Amino acid sequence: MEQNNLKKLFNDKGLTLGSVESFTGGLFASEITSISGASSFFKGALVTYATEEKIRLLGIDEELVNKYGVVSRECAEQMAIQGSKK
Repeated sequence: MEQNNLKKLFNDKGLTLGSVESFTGGLFASEITSISGASSFFKGALVTYATEEKIRLLGIDEELVNKYGVVSRECAEQMAIQGSKK
C-alpha cells in the first residue's frame, strides 16, 4: 500500500496505530514514521528486545517465556495482547 494511502486510510476511519516489537528492533516503527504526517495516526512503539524487558515492561509471564521461549507464537500473542493495553 502506498504511504499516502495508508495515512489516508487511518485518518479517514479515525483509527490509530501502535506497535510492539522485538527482534525487529524498531524497524516497523521506523518505516511507519518515515511517512510524512504519520503522527496523525501513529501513537508510538514499544521495543522489548531483551527478554527481561518483555517481562518487566509488557508483563509477559516468565513461565510462558521459560516454557515456549521468546521466539514463539505464544510469546508473540502475549506481546500483542499486552501491548494493546499500554
